[in-house]
Amino acid sequence: SGGLYTGQSGRIGGFLGSRAQSTYRLGDLDITDPTGSGAPLIVPDLFLWNAVNVATGMMPAHLDSTGLAVSLDPRTPASTWSRTLEATVSHFGSVSLSDPPQIARLHGWDHFTALASGPITNRLGLVAAGSWTNGSQFERAETDAVSAISGSGFAHLVFTPNDRDQVKAIGWAQHTSTPFPLRTAVGQPDARSSNTVFHVQSTWARHEANRPQWRVFGGFSRGHRTPGWNHEATVPVFERLTDGPLTQVANTADEVVHQWSLGGRVGSPPSGIAGGKHHIEIGGDLTGAAATLSSFFSGAAGELVAGGPARVWRFSSPGTDSRRHELGFAAFASDRITVTPRIAVDAGLRFDSVSGSADDAAEGITWSTLAPRAHARWTITDRFWRPAFTVGYARSAYR
Repeated sequence: SGGLYTGQSGRIGGFLGSRAQSTYRLGDLDITDPTGSGAPLIVPDLFLWNAVNVATGMMPAHLDSTGLAVSLDPRTPASTWSRTLEATVSHFGSVSLSDPPQIARLHGWDHFTALASGPITNRLGLVAAGSWTNGSQFERAETDAVSAISGSGFAHLVFTPNDRDQVKAIGWAQHTSTPFPLRTAVGQPDARSSNTVFHVQSTWARHEANRPQWRVFGGFSRGHRTPGWNHEATVPVFERLTDGPLTQVANTADEVVHQWSLGGRVGSPPSGIAGGKHHIEIGGDLTGAAATLSSFFSGAAGELVAGGPARVWRFSSPGTDSRRHELGFAAFASDRITVTPRIAVDAGLRFDSVSGSADDAAEGITWSTLAPRAHARWTITDRFWRPAFTVGYARSAYR
């Protein structure tokens, strides 16, 4: 994030897709916020990853995103022990100033990371890491800086019982404390939101030279968000032109979110099938998610338009928690066909089924979607920058 908006995930999209449809994955598991914000459930620190892969447009069959998919490849244990400490501090004259002022500008930033990686035994390796960030910034016309804090802990265990099997386990926890987004409108400039998330997952993979490769995996995530403002202390007053729609205040509730997933993949041997011309992969995923919201705002709120009184809104709390649930299933098959050394064709078919419901709702929602896709690539020449011509078709569905 470059120092701005510490502890808050960015909103990104691509290929004409809504930012709310972006997908984030850690290995094979989805870590996207299931409530539909289009953000990861836990904000990733860059130093934890061996690579960050971004896909847009023509998605492979194992991805269900319509516009953008971000996949995180975690660091693996080193063959010998290594330790890294990193500190970044930015204050005073090192921050940017301009006229006219930006929507947000940095006031100060402190970032510390520690990482250790190496073998515990000849079969077991570990990556352990932690980070702490304290950032402050000026936002819009506010005269006082607001600050945010983010702390994370991460561990990755890799166990290799023999030459063909590998078992991986990841544990990740994070706590953030950030300025309440509606603090100006509710008249509480010091109000702070907090978010505590933990995530665990494990993968068992088998690799054999002349046999199909397979892996099975599962994971669980839980997050608890609190808006951090006193409902009864003040009457919210929104300036419609700068604070956005006043109905935002209705969603400032305590929220507990959890999700789980199970899945598997089977693929052809590394050498492929039919003389290496076909590389087939078949997979399936079973996922579930739930969200519980409580402590809803109740009372009056005022609305201004260009500084003049416009409306008074009155909100009534439902008096009970809102509980929503989701269950999803996906299956796919894909084949990468090597027609010639320069021409390759990818073909796949994906089936998605998702059902959702809320406690005490009149009815639920069920969707089923078939999503075929095909993609051809011709590498025109191996010289220079390997120019290529591609053409493809894909059908996808919103989450």
